[in-house]
Amino acid sequence: MQYHQPYGISDPNAPYINGDPSIGRAGSIPPAASIEYPQREIVAAINAAGLTPSDADLAQLWKAMQRNPWLTHAAVDSGTANAMVVALSIPTPNLYFGMEIRVKPAFNNTGPATINVDGHGAYPVIRASGGALSSGDYVAGEVLTLAFDGSSWQIENFLGQPATSTTINNINVKIPYSVAGGTANALTGTFTPTITTRVPGDPVLVKVGLKNTGAATLQVDALAAVPLVWPDLTPLIYGDLRVGAVMLCIFDGTNYQITSIVGPYFGHGFSGNVAGLSVPDSTWTRVAPATANYKNTLDQSTFVDGVFTCGAGESGWWIATMDAGYTPGVVHEGSAWVARITGGTGGYFSQNNVNDAGNQGNSACVSCVLYLSVGQQIIFDVFHLGGGGAFGANFHGMRVGR
Repeated sequence: MQYHQPYGISDPNAPYINGDPSIGRAGSIPPAASIEYPQREIVAAINAAGLTPSDADLAQLWKAMQRNPWLTHAAVDSGTANAMVVALSIPTPNLYFGMEIRVKPAFNNTGPATINVDGHGAYPVIRASGGALSSGDYVAGEVLTLAFDGSSWQIENFLGQPATSTTINNINVKIPYSVAGGTANALTGTFTPTITTRVPGDPVLVKVGLKNTGAATLQVDALAAVPLVWPDLTPLIYGDLRVGAVMLCIFDGTNYQITSIVGPYFGHGFSGNVAGLSVPDSTWTRVAPATANYKNTLDQSTFVDGVFTCGAGESGWWIATMDAGYTPGVVHEGSAWVARITGGTGGYFSQNNVNDAGNQGNSACVSCVLYLSVGQQIIFDVFHLGGGGAFGANFHGMRVGR
């Protein structure tokens, strides 16, 4: 519908004016078209919406506007599988960016698909991500909502597809793994697929083949070798890498930090009582239990007859503890009971005084930290004063570890 200017006025955009008798001005004369045509257009819209024009309802134009998208933007597919064809009830003269339509497909898609709307050409139907469709991305009978992006029709309700045919994409991410090659302190790893770049945070898993003897490096494929360190950035020392251990290494930009934990060394350990140890008066007596209850993970150090000897490559700080006491039920009045650990440059003592019959079976305990060089020893022994010859003693526990 076009604008109709006042009757008798040549200017097609002339406005209407009101008459004013006080100044002798005549009002505009409306031509018939200015009254008839708007009514006919409004009635046409009401009819197109499926309503019956009525003077009893003066909101019919609004109701027709509300129904319009449901009636004019939806159509049933009349094409073939993967090539939909639709004709809107009121054909669109062009395709416009952002326009939406709803289509009821006649077939399931079996792969990439197109749609031709009102004869404007077949355009691809795609996922909102821009990817081509896969089989089953829409099915016959569903209401498919599409939006035109200028070159394709994007599916807006892709995630609303029926559950009868669903494609689930599972992405498995594995940490690269390799059995170490190279030497004890210069490890190499060959990975599949080949690692050609790395950034901070990249992990690798490496199975150790040789025990290290000091600070070590790791070369990943053809990349430069970098130091292996602990999370506090301290370098490795002898024996930190155990044969067969799988270490998780995280690149920090400079080093590979080992975040898997290697168990501590245990030189030897005992528990339980060793009864009947005869301790002469005023004489240091070696404590030498025969049964180990803790795994010995040392390679070079030894523990024989109550003497621990630091072996090659295992020098450093060690912890030693001992707990020994009188035989329960035997009275040792007026005696002093002493346990001693000697090692390195000094001895470490613990004394337990026994003064009356009520103190039976009391223990002397000692614990110390020592720095041992290769060949230095830790010796465990006990001593008592007070006369009476040899006393019976029970041994409760002794450990060396680091």
